[in-house]
Amino acid sequence: MRTYFTLQSVWYDLGAFVEFDVEIEYTITLFCPATYDDPDEGGDVEIQNVFTADGLPYPWTDRQDDEWCEWIHKNHEYDDGTESFDYYD
Repeated sequence: MRTYFTLQSVWYDLGAFVEFDVEIEYTITLFCPATYDDPDEGGDVEIQNVFTADGLPYPWTDRQDDEWCEWIHKNHEYDDGTESFDYYD
């Protein structure tokens, strides 16, 4: 399983809302879309670490985890030269 990275913006309340970027380290399983006979499979995202721009660990919340996993699941680009569902053929 490969590890990938993505940048996301975070809004943080420091008396006023402040936006900053974090780097998310995650793994994802290959995604096979549903067919007439079979439901979709894979595309499971697991966030390993989150870091600030300074490289410091960022303590993310369960809500952020859910939102980021959903965004990554929908927007991840498989870079192995094939469509993700070709893996299952």
